[in-house]
Amino acid sequence: MRRLVYDAERRAERVIGIIRILMACGLGVILYLTMAGVAPPAHLPVSKQVSLAWVTLAGYAALGVLAIVLSFRPLFRHAFIFLFVTADAVFLAMSLDASLSNSGLTRNYLTALPGVWLLPIILAFGAMRYSPWLQIWGLVALIGGLVIVGVPTTSEWTLPPSTTILTSLFAHPPNIMRSAMILMACIVIALAAGRIRGHLREALEEGLRRRSLTKYLPPKVAALIEERNSHELRTGRRQPVVVMFVDIRGFTRRSEAMAPEAVGRFLSRYRAALDAAATQCGGIIDKFIGDGAMIVFGVPDPQPDDAVRALDCARIISAAVAEWSAACVAAGDPPVAIGIGINAGEAFVGAVGDDARLEFTVVGDTVNVAARAEEETRAQHAEIIATDAVLVAAGERDGATAAGWRALPPTPIRGRSAPVALWMLDSGCERAA
Repeated sequence: MRRLVYDAERRAERVIGIIRILMACGLGVILYLTMAGVAPPAHLPVSKQVSLAWVTLAGYAALGVLAIVLSFRPLFRHAFIFLFVTADAVFLAMSLDASLSNSGLTRNYLTALPGVWLLPIILAFGAMRYSPWLQIWGLVALIGGLVIVGVPTTSEWTLPPSTTILTSLFAHPPNIMRSAMILMACIVIALAAGRIRGHLREALEEGLRRRSLTKYLPPKVAALIEERNSHELRTGRRQPVVVMFVDIRGFTRRSEAMAPEAVGRFLSRYRAALDAAATQCGGIIDKFIGDGAMIVFGVPDPQPDDAVRALDCARIISAAVAEWSAACVAAGDPPVAIGIGINAGEAFVGAVGDDARLEFTVVGDTVNVAARAEEETRAQHAEIIATDAVLVAAGERDGATAAGWRALPPTPIRGRSAPVALWMLDSGCERAA
């Protein structure tokens, strides 16, 4: 989120910098066309005001160029926004102070200067930024600058202005410039409204994309894809994982004797127990298929304790199902039994597809062996069976017997030429601390 705000602020300052340049160029064109063919007497302040206007516009365009340059990474810093807001206020105050000096007017006639009409344009810039504190600071800086420049001294309150000077300030060219600056302010506000509408559209589209992702991906993986925009996770990679399969024993026979709503409640409770255990141990439920589930540890980033957490998760699921089964028996229903198979090794991990249908996939021999280990729980009448690779990774291999594990004879696995070393956890045994 912070990165998105950072990028939005950079783009906003870049756009404001471009607007400064375009505004300076536009006002320069209007000033040129307005003064074309007009040659005011040199002793009148109009000549000085026109020269000052050109200097002001050039300086403001230079400020825009500086803002654009600093808006690019890695130059941009959040503090630059406050500096640009302050620079706008200082620039306006200095321009007005110079105009007063050149025109010979006293400070109590500050608002008669055409340059004051830059104020609504600068205020409109605030609508393109994303912080109310920037708005407040900008307003304070502008008011402070106007107070410093515009508050007259005691003698200036009663000093009458020159009629010639005032007349020149409200002549045709200055009035055109005032109108042009009002137009510029309206354009800036319209651009700000367009940007806000664009951001709203982007937010809505992002919400729809996120909702689409969570339809097909585990929430944790969907969030990672959105936050990281992970190219690796989208295209896939080979990495170490620990894979667990869980299945309910005799579910088909059990469901045939249950009402549809009872089946729904039964599966909901089962999935809630698995989800709670996976969340507690840092696993990701890859998918539910009927009464079966596949849980993965080590995605997106493998951790040294993935196997430990997988075994902890299996024990938590076993304890939760045992409690649930006891409640079923007390209610006169059949007991609930499950089988859990766990394996560790390398697998292909990735979110494949497009935004319309993105699917999280973990495939490979490691997954197949975990599935076969779960199938072996039926033949061995066991609840939890793990491969030798899991116990080695979890650090339980040396003290396996003391931890309640019992070695099974080398087991042939369908699809594999060599048998696999499996361990069965005796019922009721807990992992040694």
